[in-house]
Amino acid sequence: MGRTEEEKKKQAKKAAAKKKEEKGKNDRMSAETIGFQIRTGPDAPSKTGASMDIEVSEIVVFAGKQELLFNATLRLAQGHKYGLIGRNGVGKSTLLRAMAERDGRVPIPQHFMIMHVEQEIKGDDTPVLESVLQADKEREWLLKVEQESCWPRRTTAPAMSRR
Repeated sequence: MGRTEEEKKKQAKKAAAKKKEEKGKNDRMSAETIGFQIRTGPDAPSKTGASMDIEVSEIVVFAGKQELLFNATLRLAQGHKYGLIGRNGVGKSTLLRAMAERDGRVPIPQHFMIMHVEQEIKGDDTPVLESVLQADKEREWLLKVEQESCWPRRTTAPAMSRR
């Protein structure tokens, strides 16, 4: 085999590797496509000039048929701590639940991550650590993708060996 043929094969291998790499980049889904918000790193909203203060107006919250808030305004400044104080039934927990559920009642900007823990939880036998891990939907999705793409699928159960 001549020197030029070897060089041509090397160039062809390099071109194929580059093409495969480019294809992999194009096949990768973006965070927005799969429904995740970028919260850290250079592309995170806090790094791109998004305000870390919250100002939401025209909030309307009901508990059943009872109107708790009508045309209310919520202002929260970054770095401050807030507490909700009031009689039972005035809507403190309902407001926090509405913020966490992101169902449109209290439109919090998407670059904020909100975690809400109920006062009283109807328990089950799930261990606390497992509950916390299950709440991380992005982690669950990544584990599923890893399982589907990295491990060979078995069509039959592995054979048990006896000694």
